[in-house]
Amino acid sequence: MKTTLAVLNIFAGLSLLAWPILKLMSGFLFDAPGSEENRVSWAIVCATYYFYPATPIAGNVLFWVNRTKANLKTLKLYTALSFSGVLLLIELYTVLFI
Repeated sequence: MKTTLAVLNIFAGLSLLAWPILKLMSGFLFDAPGSEENRVSWAIVCATYYFYPATPIAGNVLFWVNRTKANLKTLKLYTALSFSGVLLLIELYTVLFI
């Protein structure tokens, strides 16, 4: 199980490679027709894009530092922290734009 969690944390770390592209594309949120009336939604999405790397970095650091001495439940929580940023982006996009 620890091997599976390690692989998941590696994937969460690799997702950071797409973050600069998302950050650059977030400027286009302000250019959409009708975006002047929906300031709350694009502000939340834009803030999420900018603060996205915090959760995968924190989760990966905690997982890799404590992988030998922590119990399985704690390692699962660290892995969930690693993926919380990704899931938040998907959820916000789904709720606000679909």
